[in-house]
Amino acid sequence: MPVDQHGAVVHHVVSEPPMIMRPEIRDPRSETRDSGCELRAAMGQAHRWSRLSIGVILLLVSCLVSRVSCPSNTWAAAGEPSEALTPLHPVRVVVLQGAGEMRLGVNGAYRVTMLHTNEPLMEGSHLGVVDVQAQESGIQIGDRSLKVYGVRVSAAGGEPIAVNRRPFHGTVDIIRDRERQLLVINEIDVEQYLCGVLHRETSDQWPLEALKAQAIVARTFALHQALVSTGQDYHLTAGVASQVYGGRWAERRRTTMAVSHTKGLVLTWEGRLFPAYYHSCCGGQTEAADQLWKIRLPPLAGVADSHCRGTKHFQWTRRAPLAKVVQVLRQGGYDIDNVSSISVRGTNRSGRITEVVLSDEGRSKDVVMPGKAFRTLLGSDIVRSLRCRLRVEHGTLVVEGYGWGHGVGMCQWGALAMAQQGRTAEEILAVYYPGAMIERFSGQPIVAEAK
Repeated sequence: MPVDQHGAVVHHVVSEPPMIMRPEIRDPRSETRDSGCELRAAMGQAHRWSRLSIGVILLLVSCLVSRVSCPSNTWAAAGEPSEALTPLHPVRVVVLQGAGEMRLGVNGAYRVTMLHTNEPLMEGSHLGVVDVQAQESGIQIGDRSLKVYGVRVSAAGGEPIAVNRRPFHGTVDIIRDRERQLLVINEIDVEQYLCGVLHRETSDQWPLEALKAQAIVARTFALHQALVSTGQDYHLTAGVASQVYGGRWAERRRTTMAVSHTKGLVLTWEGRLFPAYYHSCCGGQTEAADQLWKIRLPPLAGVADSHCRGTKHFQWTRRAPLAKVVQVLRQGGYDIDNVSSISVRGTNRSGRITEVVLSDEGRSKDVVMPGKAFRTLLGSDIVRSLRCRLRVEHGTLVVEGYGWGHGVGMCQWGALAMAQQGRTAEEILAVYYPGAMIERFSGQPIVAEAK
């Protein structure tokens, strides 16, 4: 997997702020699926104020239990794993970028050090909530102006660190870039990171075996990305370009159980870690990874899959005004003024579009574009999958298709259906990554970019 090279980051006092070293991050799904369920509680009418007070207390306790955090020390709830989530490998996740200022909060003792050198810059028994601003000469935290371009914030006792009111475990790095913008990175162990991912990628109400399969896949993807991005400022982003990560607020009891029950488990091919891509719904056939990226492996070669049939994303129809289509295509660099018809020039083995032809009655030359570019420009809400048909009808683009996402790797809605049928996480993963092995991570090497 190639990575961008923008030069080394300098974190001491320099005359020019650093270039940010950004890894190439590939979208493992291409859309958000935050389908978590809200806690609903009802209290009967109380006849006495004392009974009402007890009911309120019980309701608050219920809410706290339902949103138990990822354990930092031990986990001793009845029927759940009692051992701690032992640290496995750190990952660095962008939680904020392109902002000139932010709010930083630590409810307790804190320490601010210079990146890489650990030279102490600020510390105290209570930070509270302060403003952080990018300055021409460095970074301002509260009323302190630090003439550095990168700091690390840590909290004592495992307390979370809040970035714009969102709490995160681990440490938080703040880098001021050359455009005088802030890049904020949460460094956290991969196990605790996964606790903030699973609920945002699935639902904590899904069967445990589906959540366990998701935990193994998400762990494999994150560790692979961390290993190929060694030397970069970060490994992952917190959105759909990587995996949707919500920090401490996204942790739920059942998704944390799935992380704990599978701790350290990853997918490998011939003893090597590979990018375990996944997506929402395959629409009956998963895609081969080599159709999108420079990687060719048997576990990512694509499989026929009927398990997602009948789920809510299996079949769909979307519409968009042609005027809007023309506008976004022109913004994407295509020379087109009008669309009178649209057709598919080619499809691949999985039935997904490879080339789209747009015709304009007023021009003799058609516009031909790759299917991937067509979907990217129009957006994944209009072209949910390239496993689709296209037509023009009364000034409107009509897209009728199957599935949602790029289609590579595990189909999440298919995994849900299999778990509901009683299949285990191991059986689910064997369907979507044929030939792959489930092993405990111990620093395995990664697969080559192409094979």
